[in-house]
Amino acid sequence: MCLPTSPAFSFDYSKFIDGESVTRLNPQGGVISNLSSTGAFAGYGLVQLRSGMDMSFTNLWGAGGVTLRLETGDDGRGYAGNINGSNITCVNGSSAFMAQPHCQANGAFHVTDLLSIGCNDAMHLSGGFVSLNKCCDNTTGTPMDCLPP
Repeated sequence: MCLPTSPAFSFDYSKFIDGESVTRLNPQGGVISNLSSTGAFAGYGLVQLRSGMDMSFTNLWGAGGVTLRLETGDDGRGYAGNINGSNITCVNGSSAFMAQPHCQANGAFHVTDLLSIGCNDAMHLSGGFVSLNKCCDNTTGTPMDCLPP
């Protein structure tokens, strides 16, 4: 049996380089619906959104992993805002929905109708981390040392 080691669907930014100018392009607008996956590894799952705006995710079902994962990076390259999710199901996995921005400020998200059957939780919200030795300062949102020297 081969378990997936990456999400089935991933949304990320892309770069457009014109001479010395770099423009980061985020996925914008769209409805993703009626998807399912089975056998996902705990750290992955059906959909991972690293960057995107004005997007809706509906009727997602996943066995294993995280069904809908909103996880941007600490480098400021991706941005997620105005994200909506509804009717998201997790079976024997980590969670139906997870938001972990890794010290990055993002826009609003709104999720409803989460169902968790044998999962760690229906919704997992965490500030995230930057690296093995760095985590987020909850006051300033900046990386800081989080392990003793």
